[in-house]
Amino acid sequence: MAQDDIYRDTRENPEEIAVEAKPIAPSSTSTPQKKQEVSENEYYTCTCFQNVLQNSRCANQLPEAQWHSGNKKEIYPDFNPKYILFIPNSVYIRGDMLWMLLDAKGNNISTSVGGSGERAYISHETKTLIQSEPGGKISIRTLSNGESTATFNAKFGSSIAHAFFYTLGKKLFFAGSKLPAPGVQSDSQDLLSILERADIPSGDKSSRDLLLEDEIESKPKPVLFDSPHICVAGFENNVIVAEENRILFFDTSLKVVNLIKGEFEPITMSVDEACRMHLIVSVEGKFELWIVNREGGRECTIPLFKPFDKTEIPPIIGFDHTVYLIAENRIMAARPDGEILWVLPAKNTIKGAIITQGDKLLVTEEKEVVYYSLEAERNELFAVEDELICTPPVLSPDGKMSFATDKHLYCIEAITNEKDLKQIL
Repeated sequence: MAQDDIYRDTRENPEEIAVEAKPIAPSSTSTPQKKQEVSENEYYTCTCFQNVLQNSRCANQLPEAQWHSGNKKEIYPDFNPKYILFIPNSVYIRGDMLWMLLDAKGNNISTSVGGSGERAYISHETKTLIQSEPGGKISIRTLSNGESTATFNAKFGSSIAHAFFYTLGKKLFFAGSKLPAPGVQSDSQDLLSILERADIPSGDKSSRDLLLEDEIESKPKPVLFDSPHICVAGFENNVIVAEENRILFFDTSLKVVNLIKGEFEPITMSVDEACRMHLIVSVEGKFELWIVNREGGRECTIPLFKPFDKTEIPPIIGFDHTVYLIAENRIMAARPDGEILWVLPAKNTIKGAIITQGDKLLVTEEKEVVYYSLEAERNELFAVEDELICTPPVLSPDGKMSFATDKHLYCIEAITNEKDLKQIL
């Protein structure tokens, strides 16, 4: 089978795929379920915006404590915050058109205009901030001051909204889909989605050096997809792409090393530590949650009802493998064998959620920060007045939580000491 039977790309001589396609089929056996352990030095920075597995796991514990507003920073009017990325000693906040980098006290380090895709990524390997820039460029910035150390042009420029970044050593992988032209219906033969790889330069390379290397280096050409929407996740040395009727595993050279085929349209995808892909899919107009292993075995199928058929948040995977779905003002919890544990209404529209060590689902609603236990208990932690929460929460290792409203960036603190609590009250 030729590679262009699977996807379109820019190689002049497409090679034969060296792997045989595996069909998606119900699995008679399931992957052993073992509670995921996390070392002290390993942490996921919470939301699907930064966790390349897209599973919204946070390796930090949620303290049992009273919470108070330790720090509140006013943000620009019409900033319209989307999400926060946690960085040791600083916080990155992304809005519709602007981004801000603040220190631990809320002082502004850097502010600038963002680019298409509204996407940014913190690479702990290279200690850099990677993000989309205006005009379709991608920048690599230092975490200390937000200054750009390198900028390069992605293929097809500003016509692509990049929704995924992933670093493996000095290799940067990024993917996105074509932005529809205003008032123009997309031609099915046009480029719709793309996966690229670039190489992050050493600290002594200038932006111009990177651009020259990008033109002459013998690196893999971008992979082009016919699908208008792709779901992407990083797993170890692979980039996983789910497109219509296919799941492809790419190695660091962008060669297909695993291929799974079925009849489905992916909506969202997240991955657990055993490379089980949790997909919300559309099948003949009906929506389902699938759990598929890398051999193509479908270990679980859960039919979905409104509003879970319209969710844009990838499935949240607990450390005990409980699966949570978030949609509008509803939350569903299900076991990995397909049993639905509970479905609960939220008081207001949900803006995001993470799952913590200890399996507490930390949720931001429009007016409150709450958590839900595995037993479906709702616990209120913090409330705001005369403003609306806009972002998912971020929980730091030192017991602080950040989120943004339409007016402020909050950093709230857990008070476990009775003396400190009395002083605040």
